[in-house]
Amino acid sequence: MNLKRFLLAGVVAFACLGAPLGAVPAFADTPATAVYGALATSLSGFTPWTNTLTPVTISSNQNISQLPGGTTVVIYNTGQVAAYLEFGNSSATVTTTAYQYIVAPNTWLAVVVGANTYLAGISQSGSTTLYLSGGAGIPTAGQTVNASSSGSSGGSSNALTWPGTATPSAFGSPPTGTVPAVNASVTAVEGAFPDGAISTIGTKADAASAAIDTTPASVVSLLKEISAKAQSPLSTANGWTYKLGAAISTTVVTGKSSAGELGMAYCYNPGSSGAYLQIFDAASPTLGSTAPAMSIGIGAGVSGGFALSDPGVNFANAIKFAATTTATGSSAPASALDCSFAVE
Repeated sequence: MNLKRFLLAGVVAFACLGAPLGAVPAFADTPATAVYGALATSLSGFTPWTNTLTPVTISSNQNISQLPGGTTVVIYNTGQVAAYLEFGNSSATVTTTAYQYIVAPNTWLAVVVGANTYLAGISQSGSTTLYLSGGAGIPTAGQTVNASSSGSSGGSSNALTWPGTATPSAFGSPPTGTVPAVNASVTAVEGAFPDGAISTIGTKADAASAAIDTTPASVVSLLKEISAKAQSPLSTANGWTYKLGAAISTTVVTGKSSAGELGMAYCYNPGSSGAYLQIFDAASPTLGSTAPAMSIGIGAGVSGGFALSDPGVNFANAIKFAATTTATGSSAPASALDCSFAVE
């Protein structure tokens, strides 16, 4: 039934009932009549009431500005600092810790102003310019809020929220609850870093290292060893220990029974023929079969050897000495050698 037929039917019905044209019929005593049809409507976007934007300069001191007309005001921040806003009357106040809304740099905010007529604004530092556009409708692709609702100090009513149920926890402790997927790896962090973890290497877990083989050692542990020796290079606790080797011949003499360093080996040969000082890196060397780590020739009636600054020559097992007629042999020299050693 189109509109013309509907109206015509109504006129005919009133005429048949004897009602005068223009009178309003009373349906209170008559059965309800169903009316069928379609309702079509649309929601429009934001429409400004004027073509002029109202510029407002916001600085680190509070600024009060009257809002332009309209049920909705769009606020554009064209500066490089955020603006903190509060809505109300001409006595509205705002601080960087007590505000309703924040407009980030180069963004905009749409506000349903309600009964508010003034805008109070302040920046964290410096200044920025806001442009206000009053009008009606629903802006799109931005944020629309209702300034009539009560905000709380510090903007907590519009503060960013953690998109999960996890609560803050101390550093190094995993949070409880759920966290956003982008931060999900946080839950795998150890609650407490044990000694030897990467956070303590070179600070607490790593002691000074004098490793001379392939044993792994951090750089800082080696630096600790060097530092200790540099601070006490000649002390018996952290430096050289002197050994007197009188009358050394084919009986093996122990300089150190464990791994260490040899810093000095100096001998006098009182004999009429040359001799060799064999130095072994072995706990139980056998002359003639165990190859020496070093062999130093000492001429007849002279002194010879070496002295090193710290660190010395590293030995992995032990430091042992013997004197022979050849560099690797087992025969005793014509005269025993009188030697002095420094080991660590």
